[in-house]
Amino acid sequence: MKIGIFPKIVETYKNQFELCLDIRFKKFFEKTFPDYSTNLIFSHKEVKEYDLIVIAGGNNLKLSKNQITSSDYLREKLSKKIVMESLKLNKKLLGICYGAQLIAKLLNSKIVKKKHVGEHQIFTKQKKIKKRNMVNSYHNYVIKKLGTNLKILAWANDGSIEAYKHKKKKILGIMWHPERDKNIRKISQDLLKTLWKK
Repeated sequence: MKIGIFPKIVETYKNQFELCLDIRFKKFFEKTFPDYSTNLIFSHKEVKEYDLIVIAGGNNLKLSKNQITSSDYLREKLSKKIVMESLKLNKKLLGICYGAQLIAKLLNSKIVKKKHVGEHQIFTKQKKIKKRNMVNSYHNYVIKKLGTNLKILAWANDGSIEAYKHKKKKILGIMWHPERDKNIRKISQDLLKTLWKK
């Protein structure tokens, strides 16, 4: 079984771009899904080869045109193609932070500017998951309202959506960074495992 991860893109020097992924990502997936191999992907043509597609975190969607850099533009362009191909092929799809924002936006959700940085509490009604949990946050935009066929799994005190899933497809979005925790939180593992539940 294979996991394909589309990472952050950074511009290192005048139109020279590099794929950038926190090395802790690999450790996180190895612990959560020990039977899966992980690889980086950078094209929608690779989607068909994988069981789970991950759009990684790092930075935010740029909702204002004057904020967009060349690397932002390239990242969003490629991410959209990968998400749309995943939907077309009915692949399992996971968005983390930036990825959760992007998938939510493509599925007609409302995203607004609001800073969440540091540890904060989230709430959930999920069975077998504690109703209150602490998570980390590093984003300047929040999901205010979900599009059709998306369901809230967790939310913050201010009402912003911290985790969601698709009602019909195997799609999950989480707004925190599970890979940045020294010890992987149970809520992160439990939510990711819902991608495999019927």
